[in-house]
Amino acid sequence: LWGDIIIKASSQIRQIMADVELFWGALNRHHDRTHWTPKMLSTKTDCAVWAWQTFGPNLPAFSEIKKDFKPYWDRIMTVAGGWKDVVRFIYPTLPSLMPFIVLFGCYTLFNKGVLTELSFEDIEYTELAGTTRIVFTPLKKRAGTKQLRSFALDDAPDHPETMFKFLQQYTNGLRDLVDDAFKNRVFIFWGLSRRNEKYPRVSAFTGIQTGTGSEDRRFTYYWNSWCKENGFEGTPFSSLRVTGLNLAHRAFAGDVRAIAALASHSSVEVFDHHYK
Repeated sequence: LWGDIIIKASSQIRQIMADVELFWGALNRHHDRTHWTPKMLSTKTDCAVWAWQTFGPNLPAFSEIKKDFKPYWDRIMTVAGGWKDVVRFIYPTLPSLMPFIVLFGCYTLFNKGVLTELSFEDIEYTELAGTTRIVFTPLKKRAGTKQLRSFALDDAPDHPETMFKFLQQYTNGLRDLVDDAFKNRVFIFWGLSRRNEKYPRVSAFTGIQTGTGSEDRRFTYYWNSWCKENGFEGTPFSSLRVTGLNLAHRAFAGDVRAIAALASHSSVEVFDHHYK
């Protein structure tokens, strides 16, 4: 199951990257186009370019397009099948962001709370034995300790640094639209539901009661949806960390000190109690 989840998320990430980079290329090619007729929208990429050139970074709700741009609304429905399949070329939505979160979860073994609140300030580069590594050091609030995971650089599309740099560019247009508290978050997204005070159109993971990312019900909903769509129904997100640590436990021949370090636990007793 662990391997199947990684393969599925990796495949989806490669497709999302290809689609978004296609949009970026088309946007550059058509940067001087001042007018689109509905019939000119022949692909999802065309629809995304039209939307960006027409509305700029602050995209409208699809209902507003239906009201004020009905011929284009009809064309989007015919060509793209709906607004969400256009928006995901421009900005990450929760469905298009989930594969990245899944793969980061498998690679880093960070729990949901740490991942959902991952910040650019938690990521840096260091040299080790002549090799440059990307280092993730987010805070685990419950324990009050820094988590640590580092990776030698690689140009594979599903490598943590490649995903990180892609997400920087993919979310760049949202930085000026999201609340100040979330401007440095790695995982911010364009919400497809109606705008409201609790969940604005541009958002990050945050709980209504405590403000923590782990409390956000949207995460749970879209994780469960992703699992159901890909044949992993009933899999809790916490199982990614547990399975990863158990696999490492085997690889390190039961060396609980090594596993405690991998898990950023305060002591070996924590691993013994919660995982072993």
